[in-house]
Amino acid sequence: MMDVADFLLLFFCAAVLGVGVVMTHRTLRVDAVKVQKYQLYKVRDDLVYLIASGKVSERDFIFQMLYPAANYFITHIASINLKTVVRTLEDARTKGVDPATEENMKRLKAELNRIKDEDVIQAVVGFYQAIMEILVQNSWLLRLITRHTVFMSAITKFAQLTKKMRSRSTQRRAYWFYREYESGAHGALAH
Repeated sequence: MMDVADFLLLFFCAAVLGVGVVMTHRTLRVDAVKVQKYQLYKVRDDLVYLIASGKVSERDFIFQMLYPAANYFITHIASINLKTVVRTLEDARTKGVDPATEENMKRLKAELNRIKDEDVIQAVVGFYQAIMEILVQNSWLLRLITRHTVFMSAITKFAQLTKKMRSRSTQRRAYWFYREYESGAHGALAH
């Protein structure tokens, strides 16, 4: 039979466990933000390497589009969560810094056809994939969709039926950005 001391000990153990879980979650979240930003730093470093190796010029559209975009996302995403990522992507689009717009994807694809270098293609694909990974890491819906193709087709159909709705949740906007960046990555590979 448990007495008061046992209940106090049990309560103390539960409290220590709860504090440990909260502190671990906070530490992992801080590290996750760093890891996600480092994906963008890698893209930026890859672009600088392409300039240094002479595979791309600073005047090329690939560099002029992706380097400022990587810098924009690095500097404007202070804390990474789905709302801040989606808000930053929307801001980038209104400022003309988003490489996933249809016009920018066409120009990037044309430039890739002209340059035809595997390192350049991988840098462009790396940019799109970095944004896609950041979206997936911060969205439970995108994690569900990308892991289960059954959900992807159903959600895609539902999203297309309701695309014109005024009220667009953060998850829905993240889904459409994911689709656009996925299209950009596939377009760069298929140049």
